[in-house]
Amino acid sequence: MLSIVAGLLGLLATVALPEPPTAVALPAESTLLADPNATGGVARAVRSPLGVTLTLQLVHGPFPCAGKPWTDATTLLFVPKDFDPKRPIGLLVHFHGHDGRAVRKLDDHQLREQVLESGRNVLLAVPQGPVDAPDSAGGKLEEPQGFARFSHELLTILRSKKVRSLLGKQALGPHQSWQRLAVSAHSGGYRVAARVLTVGGVPVDDAYLFDALYGDVPLYRTWAGQPGKRLWSWYTRGAPEKLNKILLMRLREDGAVPLGEEPEGSLNYHRFCKAQLLFVHTELHHGKVPLGHDALRDALVCSHFATVKHAPQLPPQPKKGPRNLPERLQ
Repeated sequence: MLSIVAGLLGLLATVALPEPPTAVALPAESTLLADPNATGGVARAVRSPLGVTLTLQLVHGPFPCAGKPWTDATTLLFVPKDFDPKRPIGLLVHFHGHDGRAVRKLDDHQLREQVLESGRNVLLAVPQGPVDAPDSAGGKLEEPQGFARFSHELLTILRSKKVRSLLGKQALGPHQSWQRLAVSAHSGGYRVAARVLTVGGVPVDDAYLFDALYGDVPLYRTWAGQPGKRLWSWYTRGAPEKLNKILLMRLREDGAVPLGEEPEGSLNYHRFCKAQLLFVHTELHHGKVPLGHDALRDALVCSHFATVKHAPQLPPQPKKGPRNLPERLQ
């Protein structure tokens, strides 16, 4: 087994992580705030039919970071139009992976649309990673307590007078906090996600990997083996498939009961939704895994995040046959 793992590590050193762009029609938007000189806090706020997207410049975001060349301190924070601050508040932090820009990945993978359609009371944060670079570095978010500082800074900004004024009835109260935390990653985002889960300094409840297990199997094993943790991983052929199967095997050795779905869609949605540890073999292209079958939306629909008013509901009785969640939840 050690020789197999060593061979995989050698293979991973040469694995390319392609992320081809996807054309997406942008919704109509109106600018609520634009401050190009902002060095901390809110630099821009835009309202669209989906909700409000804040462009933040964070002190405790991934970059700038000593020893790394990237200096973009941007984190995008999306507040869905149905978000209700009176309900338990969730935060999902998504790591976009190689050769990316946060603003482009937000649109390419329709992250805002999927969060909104899930009907869950979740805010979405997308930190800017290495800009247009084939690099998995997570900067300050790889440091011990780094994620705790990052998530607390988000709360501080959301509680500020400026943001409370922008959000109006959707504004957080001065003492509100996160009730549930999740991270998701595509492709090369696996590295920073693994460190957030294991040394981030604040408990994370859920992790969603979209063809994003290219290493750090022991870290994911350690985290997923804890009671109540929810790990869902979609994978394609090649290195991700091999590493996902190694992780699945290790979790079984630890006494866990992970569930595999191969081919994708073969489980009925009640078994799918009840899974704590789920591994889905998809035939989608690597760059389309987060969006092609609305994977992020489905993960949130099946999660334990609070629902918003009029959230879509799954039928109460088990259904025979393959999983068939709606193509688009209204």
